[in-house]
Amino acid sequence: MAKTKQLDLYCRIGDMGDYEQVDDLAQLAERLAEMQSGPIDHFRELGVETDNYAGNNYVSLYWGEDVETPVRSLNASEQRELRRELRKALAEHRSS
Repeated sequence: MAKTKQLDLYCRIGDMGDYEQVDDLAQLAERLAEMQSGPIDHFRELGVETDNYAGNNYVSLYWGEDVETPVRSLNASEQRELRRELRKALAEHRSS
């Protein structure tokens, strides 16, 4: 029986950023808030666009076996969670 490899979450914020592994969607939301991303506009294949990261300067985001091997985008449940976490993180950054 073949082992299922654990997938990790990778992101690159904007076209000038470096790819990095993030622990979870809450950590990603915090990073996006720190970078003043603004709210999510829409999800795209292997990424997301926000007010300040759109077009070719979007946030690359995917689950993968490693940074060079994307396997899948966020599913609908994960997208809702990221929207919720980002709203919360942006509110916290505005109030501090």
